[in-house]
Amino acid sequence: MAATVKASQTGLVTIDQARRKKDWAKAEPAWYGLATTTKSTLKRFWRGMAIQQDTFAAICEAVGIEDWQSIADFSSTTAESDTQIEAGFLPSTYAQSTWVERSEVTATLLDKLRSPCRLLVLNGMTGIGKTALAERLLVEMQETEEPSAVRSPQKRFCRLNLEDGSIAADFSFSGAALLRSLGEEPTLEDQKDPKNLLHHILQKLRTQPYQVQIDSLERLLEGNDQEGWSEFCDPLWLDLWQQLLAGGECQSQVIVTTQDVPGQLEAIGSRYPRLWHCEPIRGLTEPEQMELFRKTGLVAIDCDASDVIPSLDAVAIDGDVPNVTPFPDSVAIDGDASNATPFPNVVGAHCDAPSATPSLDDPNPGLDGQNSALGVQQYVSTGGHSALGVQQYAPTGGRSIFAGRDGDYLRRIGKLYAGHPLVLRVIAEDIKRTGGNIERYWRQGGFAEQEAHRPAKFSRRRLQLEVKQRVSEALARLPEDALQLLCCASVYRRPVPASFWFALRPERNEAQQQATLNLLQARSFAEEDWEAESWYGADADIPLRQHNLIRSVTYERLKADPVTWQMAERQAAERWLTAYEPDPDAPGLEKLRGYLEALHHYCELEDWDKASQIYTYQIPSTNQALHWQLLIWGYYKELVAVSSKLADKITSQTKRLCLNQIGNAYYSLGNVKQSIEYYQQALNFTRQTGDRQGEGNALGNLGNAYRSLGNYRQAIDFHQQHLTITREIGDRGGEGNALGGLGNAYDSLGNYPQAIDYYQQWLTIAREIGDRQGEGKALGGLGNAYDSLGNYPQAIDFHQQNLTIAREIGDRQGEGRALGNLGIAYYRLGNYPQAIDYYQQHLTIAQEIADRLGEGTALVNWGYTLIKLEQYSDSLEQLQSSLEIFREIGDRTNESEALLRLAELHQKTGKLDRALEYCDRALQMAMELGIPLVKECEELKQQLEEDGNDR
Repeated sequence: MAATVKASQTGLVTIDQARRKKDWAKAEPAWYGLATTTKSTLKRFWRGMAIQQDTFAAICEAVGIEDWQSIADFSSTTAESDTQIEAGFLPSTYAQSTWVERSEVTATLLDKLRSPCRLLVLNGMTGIGKTALAERLLVEMQETEEPSAVRSPQKRFCRLNLEDGSIAADFSFSGAALLRSLGEEPTLEDQKDPKNLLHHILQKLRTQPYQVQIDSLERLLEGNDQEGWSEFCDPLWLDLWQQLLAGGECQSQVIVTTQDVPGQLEAIGSRYPRLWHCEPIRGLTEPEQMELFRKTGLVAIDCDASDVIPSLDAVAIDGDVPNVTPFPDSVAIDGDASNATPFPNVVGAHCDAPSATPSLDDPNPGLDGQNSALGVQQYVSTGGHSALGVQQYAPTGGRSIFAGRDGDYLRRIGKLYAGHPLVLRVIAEDIKRTGGNIERYWRQGGFAEQEAHRPAKFSRRRLQLEVKQRVSEALARLPEDALQLLCCASVYRRPVPASFWFALRPERNEAQQQATLNLLQARSFAEEDWEAESWYGADADIPLRQHNLIRSVTYERLKADPVTWQMAERQAAERWLTAYEPDPDAPGLEKLRGYLEALHHYCELEDWDKASQIYTYQIPSTNQALHWQLLIWGYYKELVAVSSKLADKITSQTKRLCLNQIGNAYYSLGNVKQSIEYYQQALNFTRQTGDRQGEGNALGNLGNAYRSLGNYRQAIDFHQQHLTITREIGDRGGEGNALGGLGNAYDSLGNYPQAIDYYQQWLTIAREIGDRQGEGKALGGLGNAYDSLGNYPQAIDFHQQNLTIAREIGDRQGEGRALGNLGIAYYRLGNYPQAIDYYQQHLTIAQEIADRLGEGTALVNWGYTLIKLEQYSDSLEQLQSSLEIFREIGDRTNESEALLRLAELHQKTGKLDRALEYCDRALQMAMELGIPLVKECEELKQQLEEDGNDR
């Protein structure tokens, strides 16, 4: 058991000063590298959470603080296992220093989570504190886990945040996002069939211990913020919850936050009262509201100062303060910075003007004729009397500091907004910014009129509108620079570093920008997002976000100024394109995030030309266009979504690319008939616009699709049309591809000499124009044809050349095909172990790149070879798997071969009836396709009939 310790609040101030001297970000790679720890652990340190003692010391020493004990808070030191610490949950919103405990509801929900509850739903309006409460529960679950001799596996925490709206409600998108949050990429089967994806998620949740938090589930429901929500857009989400509750053993728990609960989900949940619980989250109680005001640093001015004493984090009003240290993120604006110690979130209370330093956001400090220092950042003299109020106060006796007239106003405000924590926090900060006079704020804020016109009963909808209105009014009182920065930053739908915010106001210098951001953070309008995977960029700064309630107001204000809005969207797009550097270990989709987000911004502007440019942008790291990279990496659903958005809006030649890529995506998913629909749309568009090269490409795609369906004559016709066009316009690359398509079609028909002729022409052109990938494919085609003719040494030579080229250019799919073809050649030579080795290499690559056709081909070849080695049970497994794949992707040619190999397997094991059944199905399919396999099927059927007669 390793001792653990967490940082104290004053210790974090010291640490912050030290890291600033080194010009380090809060999650600087050099920092956690020197401390030999992880980024996640450094984030836990900053959150004031317990980490291993030796790691804590290393973090302090790395930033130049040898006396790590002076940084630590030993009052909460515990001993926990290394596994528990490393697996610990890192909150993104909840922070103990600002949290107002909802004791009763917290206790109820903890009891539920400690029981067999699988699905806990927290239902309440936006800003009511659902996410923070969910995280509070998870922190408590982690911290109070009782040690035992046999500890159950530590649950891995995963979060899916739907609030930014970037994840479509369709289960194929949102379900895939959930699976990725569980640490696993969707398979090709998952992308093809969302039901398979559902089963994949269920299997993970049932067999592995996860604690999953899904925020803003309402984004998956029909409806909107204005009119409310109803049922799931995609019923598969309802199926997921029903099967999660109805199934057997489940090791995971899911906590969902939502603004509404579908009636169907409640009906299902009610059948499983031990496994399901839905808790309506309402506003804070009156005592909780007063605690919130206290924690924001709000002081009731009509309270006798003798009745209060500073709390732990407080500064005496008129006393010597030689030990005060600066809080982080502070900037001296006026006066001598050497004599000022910044202190956030404090309020002047009848102070003498000469002792006060003006705040950032109030150029005329004063309160009812008295001079005082106001605002978010204030300064106290380190050598004299304080000019400022305190951050927090605690009563000396039984009387509350809010017991007087001011307290009454605050309680009435709390009642008006039903204890809504976010708006009460906004109001508290607004009171402080406008001088701290609660009575004056009440009068000028129109609360009395609001109270007078409030009906005895009012709807949640009305409350939500009033909350939004009050937030809007508070925003309007921000300094212009702060309001502009906040509104401009609302264009970002994902958390981003501060530098991304600053880029939207380039006319402001860095010090001004940072001071403005400090103000916004101090007033809770900008929040650091500590979620471990909220940012995949190399930038080490903790990303920033706006609460969705705040963002809904700021984005609405921004769009009211079209010029500023358009400029912000364009600057945001440019920032994503130029400043986003993906982490080397980021998932593939996150490596493309900068381009996808930039494309989103241009789509918001309906600047389809710019969006088209990004769609076709050549990515430097891969030398592939964005749309091709999505296809190559297997992000087919994402490719369809992006391509469809553009195809519906543009009339340029990029429309043809979009339609073809939608077709390619469906082709890769095995939906060949749907791919043909889009290839045909692309063909029609190119003919309407006179795009001859595009017309040829569409014809070639149609030829490939029809060949996959076994319609070789139709395929040849399309490839011939393609070839004619390429020769007419002098498109040498397209001519080579058309020749290759013809070679493949004739190879499938068994006309190998004709196929060889086309492959040779393709090879010549590819070498002339330096098309290395085309050269490799042509060599592979020649190898297959010579293999079919029985010239195995020649076939091996061609395949080896193909393999060399594929590896040189990084063509993983081509490498896999070459390995598989070498396996076939060695099989023909009777070298079965060597053949199997090549098949296994082919299978590995195919599975890595989600090449389902390649995977099926490797399996059928491997299974057939195992028959020769009399390893029948293993052979059955491989052949059955290949048959399932070929049926899934609609490849009838290879399906017929898998059926024939299964017939031969059952013949070898003496199951003649079963063998004859497989053989008849293979023969019928081969005859329908008109392929050479017919002869093999007829020969096997004759043998089976003869064997049956001999019994």
